[in-house]
Amino acid sequence: MPRTVKPWDVRVADVMMFLAVRTHGSVTAAARSMGSTPSHVSKALSRLERQLGTRLLARSGRGVTLTSSALRVLPLLSSAVDSLIKARQGANPVRDVTVAAPSYLLNAFVPALARAFPALRFRGLQLGPGAIRAQLGLNHFEVALSVGDSTAFPDSWHAEQVGELESGLFGSTALAKKLGPVTVDDVGRLPFISPVTFTDGHWEPMDDDCPLPVGERIAGHEAPTISLALAIAARTDQVVFGPRLSARDAVAAGQLAEIPVPGWKVARPTFLAVDVDRVTGNELRQVRSVAKAMLDSQ
Repeated sequence: MPRTVKPWDVRVADVMMFLAVRTHGSVTAAARSMGSTPSHVSKALSRLERQLGTRLLARSGRGVTLTSSALRVLPLLSSAVDSLIKARQGANPVRDVTVAAPSYLLNAFVPALARAFPALRFRGLQLGPGAIRAQLGLNHFEVALSVGDSTAFPDSWHAEQVGELESGLFGSTALAKKLGPVTVDDVGRLPFISPVTFTDGHWEPMDDDCPLPVGERIAGHEAPTISLALAIAARTDQVVFGPRLSARDAVAAGQLAEIPVPGWKVARPTFLAVDVDRVTGNELRQVRSVAKAMLDSQ
């Protein structure tokens, strides 16, 4: 007589494996994201299919796709996992989520996340791309947004490029009006507000990806954050090169203006990374949507 499968026989780990396959599109990618092996994931999926009494995946030479049965049970399984995560939080109804990113991304990204997730409590951790890479395995944050080259993420992290960060040259509206159209040679005669960081008791210059190297600029004031640099630029006859996202509100308020320079087009790839062990699949999809919308709005 065959054994009757009871609801409590279904393993949460098997459900997580199935959701990972659905998110990443293949058994191999799911195994990598879960810190497991393709063989282990396949066994978990087979066990889950037996326990649910239905086929979940259709396999072909191009990978795997969800069956119609899987599409029907997917919302239930995803909801069950979300409920378990909420139950694990115990008596505290508010869950903290820490977002690591450079300051110029935090200022736009965290407020957008706070609006999209009213039930979560967000904190921002200001880290540069190098520091984010160095601290990935320390569990200091659940979500990271960084620019530049892609990096190797731990198996429990899902990472993808979500767009590009655009930068430009900004100055006060009065300065932009006085300058009119500018050339690359003109820019070399303008004082620049330079980005710096205070490390080991002394100031160090930082790279801002400006096409005009630091050594070829006229040195102006210095600022450790882009927000301070833009505030200085709005009140002086000095310019700053930085992300359009950071300057957007000041430009809209008429305090700053972008100064176009022919041939200058700087757009850096921007990567979102999420710890899938601590962020649900539904949350990942919404965080991705928020990040893409933010970058699309530049």
